[in-house]
Amino acid sequence: MKFSRQKEIVDAVVTIARLYPKRTTIIVAGLVLAGLAEGAGVSSMLPMLNLATGDGLGDSKLELVFLSIMDTIGVSPTFTNVLVLLAVVIAIKGVFLISALGLAGVAVAHTSAELRTGLLQKLLKAKWSYFLSQPIGLFSNAMGNEANSAAAMVRHTAMMAALTIQIIVYLSAATLANWQVTGGALIAGVILFISLNGLVEIARKAGKDSLNASRSLLARLADAMQGIKPMKAMATENHLVPLLGFEIEELRRASRNSILSRETLVHAQEPIIVVFLAIGLWFFYVNQRVPLEELLVMAFLFQRTASRIGDLQRAYQSIAVSREFYVGLIDKIAEADVASESPPDGHETDLISGISFRNVSFSYGDHNVLDNISMDIPAGKLTTLFGPSGSGKTTAIDLLLGFYDADEGEISVDGQPISDMNIRSWRQKIGYVPQELFLFHESILHNLTLGDSRYSEEDARLALQRAGAWNFVTQQQNGMKTIVGERGARLSGGQRQRIAIARALIRNPRLLVLDEPTTALDPATELEICKTLKELGSDVTIVAISHQRAIAEVADNLIQLSGGHIDDHSTPAHANPVDGP
Repeated sequence: MKFSRQKEIVDAVVTIARLYPKRTTIIVAGLVLAGLAEGAGVSSMLPMLNLATGDGLGDSKLELVFLSIMDTIGVSPTFTNVLVLLAVVIAIKGVFLISALGLAGVAVAHTSAELRTGLLQKLLKAKWSYFLSQPIGLFSNAMGNEANSAAAMVRHTAMMAALTIQIIVYLSAATLANWQVTGGALIAGVILFISLNGLVEIARKAGKDSLNASRSLLARLADAMQGIKPMKAMATENHLVPLLGFEIEELRRASRNSILSRETLVHAQEPIIVVFLAIGLWFFYVNQRVPLEELLVMAFLFQRTASRIGDLQRAYQSIAVSREFYVGLIDKIAEADVASESPPDGHETDLISGISFRNVSFSYGDHNVLDNISMDIPAGKLTTLFGPSGSGKTTAIDLLLGFYDADEGEISVDGQPISDMNIRSWRQKIGYVPQELFLFHESILHNLTLGDSRYSEEDARLALQRAGAWNFVTQQQNGMKTIVGERGARLSGGQRQRIAIARALIRNPRLLVLDEPTTALDPATELEICKTLKELGSDVTIVAISHQRAIAEVADNLIQLSGGHIDDHSTPAHANPVDGP
């Protein structure tokens, strides 16, 4: 099991390297150069100490390598020259290391951005049914914390590569100085890995638990915040604490385990290293009578090698944690990709004659919503789908928008079945005003254009005029630059409704769909909205979903639904609507 998990972590590191080969190559190249510079610095320490104590250069392999380097660059091995060389190579090492790890930091930022962009692109292409099955908080968490934690694997991988190179350098130097130092460092490193490897598994599991708990917590929190106003109004907001209590406790436990495993791994390594170092110093000083300067270099090489092995294990632990977030995010992207809509191919239409439903049936599981309905929606007219809640009005529109496929029957636009149409092209001809209005905490202008550079202020003005909103917009101190507040809180219900209609009209749609456009409005505002809809003219086909009588009375074409069936009280275009239920 442990071997399998270690292989999974290695595979994740390899995947990152393959996804970003150019970045990986540059980072590794910088780390190799830094390692070579560090090797040159380490090899100069023993000769420098020998020169400082007046013993002269010895004949150890490490010193012979150093003399070869000095001879190659044409510098005499004096104490001053050796000291300068040491300072220079350490500075060079620092430059390469900072550059490589700095680039790794930049790679982290790029990777997190690419993960977020990849998830967002897949989400935007997903079917509507996928969104209904997922809590909004999951997407928020994935775009924020998960992307950052997943991308951190790039930095941890770079650190692991840097430490690996440093260990190789120190082991090489230790072997040249005294092979017994190398053996001792390797034994200490193996003991470190074996004795503390369980902490890596604890951290990995804590990372996975933290991922699951944070997803669940933010999903519940997002739902709770949407209903905070009625909860506060009824003084029931305190019930949120026990509602979220389980996730908070799970997150606390995961954080505790992560912190304990990380800190234990950091501080438990030092005593093991010190014990081995003390034994080695005693052995070489008492039994081998190694000179002090050589003993100091051996102690330095041992300590640095063993410490770097411990650091390598901590980097591996961090990768194990980041991998859980990385895999979780990649799985989320793949899940959204599987739920993507059909490719945008097929026929296109401009909605010239009208829309037809023929023997259409649809069910949510075992619940039959529409049962063999047939109806016509003529172009250039105001059609109202009228009926009580649960009668299938919204479902019929969802089928028209291509959010779902009918179980039976056919929906066609200008005689072309929607199933054979380019669904994205069809939706680009639609202006949609949902029942639950959403406005960004931005200006009126931004809420109309949504940042699309194709629409100018003149386009926005014309849309506001058509929606009957221009008069109240001009009365605002900043006109179209007025900030509407969170979810449009600074505007009245009727004003928000008109802004939403203007946002749909700025697209110059062929079809304008309004879902319960007057439900939350007072009678006077409701009549004004109805008048606005009637005045839009014949240049746009309007379908309004409503159970309000005012909308039914202004309709050119009234279609009454009841229990998933077309009611006999429906009236065709040009006829006077009869009384509804």
